[in-house]
Amino acid sequence: MKKKVISASVYLAAALAMGAYYDAVYGAGPVTHHTLLLRVGVAGTFLFGCTFLLSLWKPHRAVLVGILACCLCWSDFARIVPQIPFLQVFSAIGYAYWNETLLALLILILASAYSLRQSWRTFSHPNS
Repeated sequence: MKKKVISASVYLAAALAMGAYYDAVYGAGPVTHHTLLLRVGVAGTFLFGCTFLLSLWKPHRAVLVGILACCLCWSDFARIVPQIPFLQVFSAIGYAYWNETLLALLILILASAYSLRQSWRTFSHPNS
C-alpha cells in the first residue's frame, strides 16, 4: 500500500506541476510557435493524471504509462531547457512564467527518475 501511495503522489505532483506550467503558457496569450510540441506535452500531462489513477490499482502498468507521459512532456521541455538561465536562476524566478517552468522541470526530472527506477525494478525482478 505504501508503494501505491508514493507512486500516486509522484504522478499527481507531476500532473499538477505540468498542468500549472501549460496553464501559464496558454494563458499568457495566443500560442503561435511550437504548437505541436505543446499539444504533445499537454497529452503527457493528461497521461500523468491517468497514471496517478492507474497507480492506485495497477502500479506495474502505471510505470509504463508514466514513462510514456515523461517522454511526451520531455519532447516539449527539450526546447525550453537551453533557454533557462541556470547560472542566474534565482534572479529569473520573478519573471514571466519561470516559476512554473522551473517547478515543472524539477518535478519532471523527479518523475522521470522515479519511473525509470520503478521500471528497472519491475523488469529486472518481475516476481517482487
